[in-house]
Amino acid sequence: MIQYIGLPYSFSRFNCWDFVVIVRKDNGLKCDVFRPKKLREAFNLIMDHLHGDHAGLEKVKSLQNYDIIMCEKEFGKDSTFHCGIFYNGLVYHCDRSKGQVTYDNLDDFSEPYKSVTFWR
Repeated sequence: MIQYIGLPYSFSRFNCWDFVVIVRKDNGLKCDVFRPKKLREAFNLIMDHLHGDHAGLEKVKSLQNYDIIMCEKEFGKDSTFHCGIFYNGLVYHCDRSKGQVTYDNLDDFSEPYKSVTFWR
């Protein structure tokens, strides 16, 4: 996973879902690509995808390498979402404040979110 650290984040060019797709693809796992223009639209599409029969993903309670971690938190009437990849006890993700791919332990990654789900 070290090869991904430092890749530049940009919602329109390389966002957290793009990162998830690339890591899973590089490791022989399927994940669909989405090209929405707005963040809200992106995560509506992704969550619909995760819950759909065609997704090939299932919600799980414990994590294995290359599982997807989806997080949501509310801001007034709106919500924000974030996702990352679990690998060897860490969560790799696009950190907006750092502008690049980085990693955190699961507690630090998920702490600000009200809802955290795992997908395989």
